[in-house]
Amino acid sequence: MTPLREHLLADMQAQNLPEGTQNRYVLEVATLARCCRKSPDLVAGDELTEFLSRRQKELSPADYLVAVDAIKFFFTETLGRVWRTPPASEPKSGSELRRRMIQDMRLRNLSPKTQEEYIRWVRKFAEFWGRSPAQLGPEEIRTWLVHLVETEKKSISTYKVAAASLRFVYVQTLGQEWALRFIPLPKMEKRLPDILSPEEVAELLSVSLTLRELAILSATYAGGLRTTEVSRLKVTDIDSRRMTLKIVQGKGAKDRYVGLSQRLLEELRKYWKTCRPVTWLFPNRANSGPISADSVRRICSKAAQSAGFNKTVNPRTLRHCFATHLLERGESLSKIQVALGHRSLRTTSIYARVATSTVCAMESPLDRLPELQ
Repeated sequence: MTPLREHLLADMQAQNLPEGTQNRYVLEVATLARCCRKSPDLVAGDELTEFLSRRQKELSPADYLVAVDAIKFFFTETLGRVWRTPPASEPKSGSELRRRMIQDMRLRNLSPKTQEEYIRWVRKFAEFWGRSPAQLGPEEIRTWLVHLVETEKKSISTYKVAAASLRFVYVQTLGQEWALRFIPLPKMEKRLPDILSPEEVAELLSVSLTLRELAILSATYAGGLRTTEVSRLKVTDIDSRRMTLKIVQGKGAKDRYVGLSQRLLEELRKYWKTCRPVTWLFPNRANSGPISADSVRRICSKAAQSAGFNKTVNPRTLRHCFATHLLERGESLSKIQVALGHRSLRTTSIYARVATSTVCAMESPLDRLPELQ
């Protein structure tokens, strides 16, 4: 038992807390340490806010109040700190502006992840100035966005999410139309994806992998799946009669079907006979839910290192390879668009810029020159 835990138990016993309450408090503080991956006495304010926000979504209202009481007791009684209620531990209605913003995001059916990011960035903006966004104007917005780029050195993609969150709260929730003009979204960098050759993909899948790891990477490449899509596959999504794989609520909250490769089906059958998954095709180690997207990325990275690749390879690389290899074999962009789940053919057309069937379609004029003396 660690000294910190002994101190917490002593404090609870000194106040004659029931044994059941003591166990709940110890468990909640341990959960805080595990989620933040550090000793609980080293958890910063932002980390505590995000932790309580996550627990609010995971627990019932009654259990959430117990969790807040546990963390509050630990910080005030054991660590002797002043307790300031983080925004995430407010009642679910929250402040009026926060409540209205959440309602507006739900009315527009934004994904839970997008809602979480928007709330997080608006909160950071308010904390930077120490005031509600309703009391701040164009100059404060500009100063904070400049701070993100020049001081915090945020990437363009991160800055874009921050700017979009301010656009939403000012235009949709506060009804300030000037924000559309005053908060421009940055021009994004256009980069082409790295592509593995079919031989390199075969080499990647030939390294020493478990049946589970091979099935995950094979499914990603065979169906052109996103990382979250392959991680959330269920056993019932496989239809061996129609030879289809159902992707449930992929990006944009859209369902779609992709063709089920015969070779993939054989790999999945070998895997199923050994591991016998029940609900999730690839469950986590605790068998309490699907494998995490980070775990899928680690599996892919480990396979790439074993194959000796110098280039960066991740699950998204396999999705790009799926589309590029199909295009090089003569499949139409419209069919590839459906398989990838793209809303616009314009998004899919990027693969025409990396496929050898188009990039190398013309003979270089250098090859037609007479031999140089």
